[in-house]
Amino acid sequence: MIKKMRKIKLFWGIALTFFLFSNTLLFPVISVYAQPRTGNIEIDFEGRTDDRENILLSGAKFELFPVQYMDNDVMVWRDEFAKCGISLDDSSSEARAEQAKALFDYAKANNMTGIIHETDEKGHAHFLDLAEGMYLLVEIGNVDSGLDEFDSAPFLVKIPSEVGGKFEYDVDVEPKARWVSHDGEPVGPDEPENPPKDLPDNPPNSTPTQTPTPDNTPNPIQKIINIVKTGDSTNVLLLIGVTVASLGVIILSIRKKRDTK
Repeated sequence: MIKKMRKIKLFWGIALTFFLFSNTLLFPVISVYAQPRTGNIEIDFEGRTDDRENILLSGAKFELFPVQYMDNDVMVWRDEFAKCGISLDDSSSEARAEQAKALFDYAKANNMTGIIHETDEKGHAHFLDLAEGMYLLVEIGNVDSGLDEFDSAPFLVKIPSEVGGKFEYDVDVEPKARWVSHDGEPVGPDEPENPPKDLPDNPPNSTPTQTPTPDNTPNPIQKIINIVKTGDSTNVLLLIGVTVASLGVIILSIRKKRDTK
């Protein structure tokens, strides 16, 4: 009986030890998963000059506004934007662009300020340790690069974002840089080093093509018609005299033949 009690006590002692040891190992893991995850937004800002050259846009200032946060898997408006009256249900790119513009107008109207970061020499900026939710990003002012000036429209970023069917907490974005102005002469496409010269009408070592010259000498009848068209009175009178004289000769010839018979 005593041996049996010892075995029972030993069994429960081993079980209790194993339970405590396993909880000690699992507790940190459970604590890690219990904490809300955070994410990052990485910005790479590039522009294109009028001669189609990609350039890195440094010195661009982007302002971050937290718009919504995640609460039990539901997106909830932050207090600053709770009364904006803007729906974010449509997630298409066109709708997101309109939503971002409307949210920025609301933020300006209510004198809101956000977190501002500036792109470095590689056109890169980042916002770190962001809680799950929706964020509005806006470029403040324009950025110059040489003779070119660029800006970017407001845009929305969600953490996590669905990329390729997976939810990513580190979100890479490339804002579309719009070309604002160009202070110098526009740069066109490169001209060829040896442009083709205009070919001569007649290539070398070839017989020139001669176009036949039409004969403009009028025949006698056409000459008479031309004389009549010119309206020269002297020529007209001469023509009438010749015609009358010819008729007289013909009439005299006819009478002479009758008299002979």
